Amino acid sequence: MKNLFFTLLIFSTLSISAQTTHDISWTTGAGPADLTIDVGDTVRWTWDDALPHSVTSLPGSTETFDSGIISGMGTQFSHTFTMEGTNDYQCDVHSGSMFGTITVEAVLGVADNNLADLALYPNPVSDVLNLSTSGTLESYDIYTITGQRVDGGALSQSFVQVSNLSRGLYFIEVSNEFGTKTIKFVKR
Repeated sequence: MKNLFFTLLIFSTLSISAQTTHDISWTTGAGPADLTIDVGDTVRWTWDDALPHSVTSLPGSTETFDSGIISGMGTQFSHTFTMEGTNDYQCDVHSGSMFGTITVEAVLGVADNNLADLALYPNPVSDVLNLSTSGTLESYDIYTITGQRVDGGALSQSFVQVSNLSRGLYFIEVSNEFGTKTIKFVKR
C-alpha cells in the first residue's frame, strides 16, 4: 500500500517538474526551425551535414546564446532556456536559409494546476464521494491499493458514486486540462 502511494506521488511530482530536451536537425535549408517550449527546457541543435554553421541569437531575443561557427556531421550545440519570452536565432553562415524562433512559456506549477485545492468528503465514504475544488473536473479513475483500475470515466458532476465498491482503501485520480491529482479514500 505504501509502495503504490509513494510510486504515484513520485510519478506525479516528476511529471510536474520534468524538463524536456527538444532536438532540431540543423542543416542548410533548415529554416524556419520554430519551437514552443517551457521555461527550463533545453533545445539541442544537431549538425546533419558537414558544412560550418552557428546557432546565434538575434538582437532583441530574450536570451543570448551563440555556438560560434563550428562544423562536422553530428556536432551538437545545446541551450537551456531559463526565461519566458521569444528568441529569434539564425546560422551566421547561412542566415537566409537557417533560422527560427524559440518561444518560451511559463511552466504550470502546482498552484496553477487548478487541482491544488482538491478535497474529498466524506472520507471514509459509504455511497457518494464528493469532490471539491475551485478548478474544473474532467475525468476520474479509481484504483485499488494493488493498482487495479476498478472505476472511472468523465466527470460531469462534482461527485462519484462508490456504493458498488467493496470495503477497503482506494486511490482516486482526478484530471483536468492542467494535470492530475491522486488522493486516497476509504470505502466503508
